[in-house]
Amino acid sequence: MRTIDTDVCIVGGGPSGLTLALELVRRNLNVVVLEQAKAYTRSFRGESISPDSVYILDKLGIMEGFGEHDVLYTRQLELFENNQRVLHINLSDFKYDFKYPIDVPQPVMLEALIQKASQYEGFTILRGANCTELIEDGEAIVGVKCKTEDDQLTINAHLTVGSDGRYSKTRDMAKCKYVKRMLERDFMWFKVPIPEHWKQKLSYRVKIDRDSHAVVIPSYPNLLRVGFNIPKGGIQKIKAQGIQYLHEKIAQIEPDLAEGAKKSITSWSDTTILDIFMTVVPQWYREGFVLIGDAAHTLSPILGQGVNHAIFDAVTLAPFVAKALTENPGSPVKASVLKEFQAIREKDLRPIRNMQLRQEKMLTLSTNLTVSLRTIFYRLFNSSGWLKAKMWQPVYYKHQARDFVG
Repeated sequence: MRTIDTDVCIVGGGPSGLTLALELVRRNLNVVVLEQAKAYTRSFRGESISPDSVYILDKLGIMEGFGEHDVLYTRQLELFENNQRVLHINLSDFKYDFKYPIDVPQPVMLEALIQKASQYEGFTILRGANCTELIEDGEAIVGVKCKTEDDQLTINAHLTVGSDGRYSKTRDMAKCKYVKRMLERDFMWFKVPIPEHWKQKLSYRVKIDRDSHAVVIPSYPNLLRVGFNIPKGGIQKIKAQGIQYLHEKIAQIEPDLAEGAKKSITSWSDTTILDIFMTVVPQWYREGFVLIGDAAHTLSPILGQGVNHAIFDAVTLAPFVAKALTENPGSPVKASVLKEFQAIREKDLRPIRNMQLRQEKMLTLSTNLTVSLRTIFYRLFNSSGWLKAKMWQPVYYKHQARDFVG
């Protein structure tokens, strides 16, 4: 058994964990990242990066780290009801330097973060490492125990960060209570080729047909990532009807994708199911321990906010940690410090969570009256440039607006 002493141990090498690690080693702290996967080869859905996250990654020097890997820019958002466009947002109209969300394969982004962090001697990443236990000293958490394929390790740390996703094990180990809110749908994800006549004007599209809907997101290099709603827990009933049923539903909601879907989706193994729920954790922290990213606040997939708020957590937490460890070297980061961090982030998360819940309800409307009212609402909203700007700034541009004013 080996023992490692470090300032911060981060459990989970996803976007939040690696962004935090980079921010901390840039502040001359020692960081150990434990990542369960030996390589970033699994299928990721969180590949869309909001303009504010692009802004942050550019400041960290990550955008240049993508090397020969291009990124795909989305310049407009459109919402269609019964194949009629009822909402259109042209992102070119906004004044910020980073106007557009991008799509980049998440393994490329994660490796770019590792490459940048590895330029600092304080950075260590252990791949294929599973956290098995949190080490407690009274009320404080002072490190973790983990195992790799051929070793067991004790990692002593002044702060342990649970960045291990929506099914967080560290959240349970730390006995952080949470409320899991199941939403009324699940999502079936798949990829299809971009139709030729779409290529000149790519957009983030939401297609609605009564209580059925699809989210269509441009995906690098020349694909569309499609999320298609299904009833909660209804995947077995859908599979029982055969793959032809899925082809017909896709053709019904988005006829332009019908041909590509038939060629690309030949079996259910070409699809992935995402269980849709939100998680609210009243208290993210203990003395010497804090949750970030999906472990602290699982969001709905609407507008791809999960990965972006994970990055926002990281850049907000880093200065708190650096200050705490400078003022009290050798001691666990105090709960009062982490409480202040959570309060700041909750203020930003609350309106996003509420907006997502409102949209979730609107997407489930199915009667003639409620569908008509939904269409009227979107058309009225679309007629006001002021309303569109007011809604979209906190979703896509809050950090840039804050820094611009500052």
